[in-house]
Amino acid sequence: MEAGLKLEPLLFPQIVKRLGKESERPLVKKEVWSFLLQRKEKKMLIRKLLALSAALGTVLVLGLTARAQEVNTPSAAAKSITRIFDPVIMEGRLFPELMGKKIEKLRLFAFLDAEFKPIPFQIDEKLPDGSYVLPNLVPGVRAGKDVTTNDEDQGLFDENDDLIFLVKDIGDRAVRSLWREGYDKGMEIVITDPLTGGKGYAYLLHFDLPPPPSEVDYVKLHIGEKRITVEASRYTMGGPVNATYFDYGSRIGADGKKGPDILDRAEKVRAKAKMRFLRIGFIYATDVVTKSYPLAWKDGPVRVITRAKHATDLKIIKFKMSGYAESYFYFNYLIRPTILELPISMGKFLSSFDLYGAIDFTEAIYGAKVYDAVNTRGTVLDGKMSEAEKALITDVDHGWVLGIHPTMGAMLTRLFFPPEWLKHVKRGSYIVDDETINEEPEDNPGQIKVGYYLGNFVKCLTKGRHVYYEHFYFPEKLKWGEQDKILNIVDNPVKTGTGPGIE
Repeated sequence: MEAGLKLEPLLFPQIVKRLGKESERPLVKKEVWSFLLQRKEKKMLIRKLLALSAALGTVLVLGLTARAQEVNTPSAAAKSITRIFDPVIMEGRLFPELMGKKIEKLRLFAFLDAEFKPIPFQIDEKLPDGSYVLPNLVPGVRAGKDVTTNDEDQGLFDENDDLIFLVKDIGDRAVRSLWREGYDKGMEIVITDPLTGGKGYAYLLHFDLPPPPSEVDYVKLHIGEKRITVEASRYTMGGPVNATYFDYGSRIGADGKKGPDILDRAEKVRAKAKMRFLRIGFIYATDVVTKSYPLAWKDGPVRVITRAKHATDLKIIKFKMSGYAESYFYFNYLIRPTILELPISMGKFLSSFDLYGAIDFTEAIYGAKVYDAVNTRGTVLDGKMSEAEKALITDVDHGWVLGIHPTMGAMLTRLFFPPEWLKHVKRGSYIVDDETINEEPEDNPGQIKVGYYLGNFVKCLTKGRHVYYEHFYFPEKLKWGEQDKILNIVDNPVKTGTGPGIE
């Protein structure tokens, strides 16, 4: 807007004067309309513009008034979906109108409070084999078999790329005449809750000269020489660069304040094994003997993706196995798929291989109440093993654990095994709540461990490639009985659809 032109009561004479010059009228119209969109003074402006229209009799001002009234037109359909935790991941094939467009020229909008507003999104490019392109390499790592930094299409939106955004950011439905000015191609996105039928809408648009994207960045990654740290909207987690575990974790409240460190180690994994022929037993601290070698990452506004190579050396039995882990960090949760690659079946030389995987907390977690799918009464973590904790049902398979702290919110974890594993093993409840005993290595003395016991696991470790998933959710407010709000993210995911929009 030209310096000095501000739509305030004392400056309206300037507008009138400039409207008297034919050469100035197109510029004034553009400036007034820009101000109209940026400032929420529409009703006042409408009255002023009507007064100007009466005084000048100009079609120009009447046109501006009509446009202002159009913006205040109610949405075609109000947002009715109430889910707030879910991410949305949509493949590019759902957007035929935008295939082949430069990703850098795409923007995602929602119709919120009668305005078209940019919302956070990212497009993660994928290779034909489905793996993600990760543009940032860890120093010393070269692109190749383990990681690729560029897609074959050189930054064009193609059918297997993923569009990612959050359900909580979408809005009302808008007719095409209200879509953001300046776009040349676009498609409407419809998100539906399969349980309630509630809907919400977003709009992916292409511009030759794209407007600024949303300034919101939900998650940030920091990789140093010795540590990796992720700072998200509702949590911070960190750990040694070459470890598979986190040794720091804190909640972040809605006010932005960071809580105390609640993690000693996430996760501690211990294995008890017996040799098939020598009858020798031994214990492995697999979180210690497994090393992680970070390869690459992508840091977007909606999620961070990291990829690392893992190597486990079981020296006693002269056995090595390797694999990969990718971690996806969102604003209040993270997902960790792990790929195991076994050169032979471990049952050839082991008669048994039982293990547990648990989060070891610090004393800051005291007062939290722990539930799971089969132990629904809940037990309190306080550093003392109670009779209720000793009496847990441990021989029934289940896949999630919920902890609720009276002041720090909730944490829900899920463990997903491949179907062939669940034929042999049960994900049994496991709690050790005793501040007087240690299990090295310990950064914080005592054991406050919550997780799963996995007996008969040797039958799962067969030759070949195996993939399992861990999910960690950090809702700020969640009561017992409301866990379906989290479980439905996977169990009843939102439905997605696209179309040309409505007139």
